[in-house]
Amino acid sequence: RWRAAMENVSIPAAWRIVSAAWDEQSCSSRTGGCNSAWAAGWDGEGVVVATLQRDSFSQSWGLEQRFKVTPGTGLCAAGPEICDERPEGNYEDVRALQVGPGGLTLAVLHSDGILDAWSLQSGSFLGQWDLGNNYRAMCHDSTRLHLVRQEDVGPVLETMPLPVELEFGTRTSDSTVQAEYMPASQIAHSLRR
Repeated sequence: RWRAAMENVSIPAAWRIVSAAWDEQSCSSRTGGCNSAWAAGWDGEGVVVATLQRDSFSQSWGLEQRFKVTPGTGLCAAGPEICDERPEGNYEDVRALQVGPGGLTLAVLHSDGILDAWSLQSGSFLGQWDLGNNYRAMCHDSTRLHLVRQEDVGPVLETMPLPVELEFGTRTSDSTVQAEYMPASQIAHSLRR
């Protein structure tokens, strides 16, 4: 029976929700391991983006906080109709985070089913979608967004197309990404355009 070797990585104690993804450029087929990763953590007020780096001598992991993503501030690549209307604030009600493959994007599920997308390469806001339900958890693969909401009979898992801004985080320059604020029922239609 195969068993993975566990390694401890110190994460800030204030982080209530954490997501991480390997920086694929640091992975070696020769050693079968990776030496760095992107991480994001919600501390109750905001989402901090950090890098994890393995020290080549001691083999221990270190975390360096890089920047904070804050609604309504910073670079915005979602188009003027979205960027000009973004209210400033904090991420006070985060339900789930996911750092995308290779650490290229960040998805933030918050405030009764609102999904925000960020580029971790530039720190730019990529778009926002009202998913239409009070989702409690979220993750995604390369094409689908998977969401969980609570009903009286128990949890319900729903899936929908992943917004293209998260699917193609590096295939489009941030200056050309266009996102729309729309209900989840319209996301599938917009991805086919």
